Amino acid sequence: VEGLELYSLKQELLEVVLGGGETHELLPLFRSRGMLPPARHGEQLFTRILGEVEEFAARVQKSIGGRGMLDPLEVDLQLGAFRLTGRLERLWPHSLLHYRYARLKMKDIMRSWIEHLVLNSLNQPYPKQTLLVMENEARTFAPLDGAAAHLENLLNHYWQGLLMPLHFFPRSSLAYATKGTLDAARKEWRDDSFNNRLGEGSDPAILRCFGATEPFDEEFCSLAVELLAPMMEAAGEKGQRV
Repeated sequence: VEGLELYSLKQELLEVVLGGGETHELLPLFRSRGMLPPARHGEQLFTRILGEVEEFAARVQKSIGGRGMLDPLEVDLQLGAFRLTGRLERLWPHSLLHYRYARLKMKDIMRSWIEHLVLNSLNQPYPKQTLLVMENEARTFAPLDGAAAHLENLLNHYWQGLLMPLHFFPRSSLAYATKGTLDAARKEWRDDSFNNRLGEGSDPAILRCFGATEPFDEEFCSLAVELLAPMMEAAGEKGQRV
């Protein structure tokens, strides 16, 4: 069991564990889907995966602190020319909580940061902290002032990005904003054959827009700092302004 199939199995197990369900009843279910090897080997594999999931679930439950979830928070914000509507869920008395039994990726950080900005833009008696718990690490975004301005800025760049490709690439931009060097950005941009890891520049959509040329120009540098420095500051990370 590997790849997306393993991820799906773990996520399904995690939700059952956190919900207090009977996990061992899932063994015949996963077997019937053809997700596990046959006979004793499949049972042993299931037991090992379940143990790993239960260990991660304990970390999530510790973050929850035994308290009940708050009601979802309805969102209706007017931000300059934009109206943002939706709903925030997974809110507890101490924080907005995101978790996923997988290694931390930039998409997890950005999603949590955007929802954190939404939460802090609302004048509601809800917690203003956001916690992100992943397999290999956890991150906390502290309450902040001026969240609505940061959110409006993101929306303005999102709208601009619908009209023309921006020189903003989550992984490479974060590396630059953190380290302050283009060499750091290139480590994320280029393929790493030694670790069998595709670089961000190999993404088909990015190749379609920018070709094989590394678009690390002044726009790239300024956007990385402008869009990510507030996020890094809220997470207690030290970035460099260059």
